[in-house]
Amino acid sequence: MNYIKARWLHSDKDYPYLIYSEFSEDRYETRKVEVFYNNEYGFASEYKHTAKTRLGLAPIPSIQELQSNPEFEVGILTKEQFENIWITAINQ
Repeated sequence: MNYIKARWLHSDKDYPYLIYSEFSEDRYETRKVEVFYNNEYGFASEYKHTAKTRLGLAPIPSIQELQSNPEFEVGILTKEQFENIWITAINQ
């Protein structure tokens, strides 16, 4: 599995500003956490999801492609870092 964190640089309160993704070797999301400006967490997996958050239907672009998009600040996470945010989201 692979893990990334993306900060979406926008001010629209209806959309998340932080996106954490776990994805497989074929680059499809397996779990996702989104954080909204009101500190609400959304999450999604193959088995369950919150109202606003769903897994992507297309493969995640490469890290280089994501980092070249000026709307996002993207970094790589460890499994442990992702698990911590996942636990926070599902327990909110």
